[in-house]
Amino acid sequence: MVRQLVSGQSTSQRSKEAVIKMMALLPYVSGATATATATATATAKVGR
Repeated sequence: MVRQLVSGQSTSQRSKEAVIKMMALLPYVSGATATATATATATAKVGR
């Protein structure tokens, strides 16, 4: 039972770290998405 508790804590710790990493990367991801969308829109307008 002790092992289960330890593994459970480590798992929750990992998930917390994963969430923190996601939050840290979110601005970069959203920025890249916005850039890609703007580029695609500009390309579509030029194509027309």
